[in-house]
Amino acid sequence: MAQGDIFQLTAVSQDDRGCPIGAQLTGTVTAYSGGSLRSGSFPVNQPVPLPIPPRGGHKAPPSPTWFLVLDDSIEDASFTIVIEGPGTNNPTTITIDGANMPKWVAQNQKEDTNQIYRAGQCGIFGFAQENQPSDQPVYWIYTVTGGVFHPKVHPPSS
Repeated sequence: MAQGDIFQLTAVSQDDRGCPIGAQLTGTVTAYSGGSLRSGSFPVNQPVPLPIPPRGGHKAPPSPTWFLVLDDSIEDASFTIVIEGPGTNNPTTITIDGANMPKWVAQNQKEDTNQIYRAGQCGIFGFAQENQPSDQPVYWIYTVTGGVFHPKVHPPSS
């Protein structure tokens, strides 16, 4: 882990049939720490629509993504994002602590594992991964997915 590594946060909606507001979810990054946002990141403190899977051969819009160029290590970084429905319906505030990323990534290398942030009809889960192209900085990638009908922890023993 070196200076210049990237902590990437992406937010999308699964728009499951059982979640009536899945196509109307927004995400707002309200805080970040441990680095500076790289150009090309979506805005901070501004709600952005969460894209849903494309239907019938249509292309999905770009997924809201924020790229934090780390000052030091992933353990010192974090993002806070608020996922909410129309009219600020049931906001869920999620803080992704970079200190958890190495253990989540290590677990995912053995078996896909997620974190549940909201259970129920319109749930939210997160998933961590790492990508290090040769001779490039490490990308610590975290994806938050809303609009999930009764998300389950995988593996169930986690």
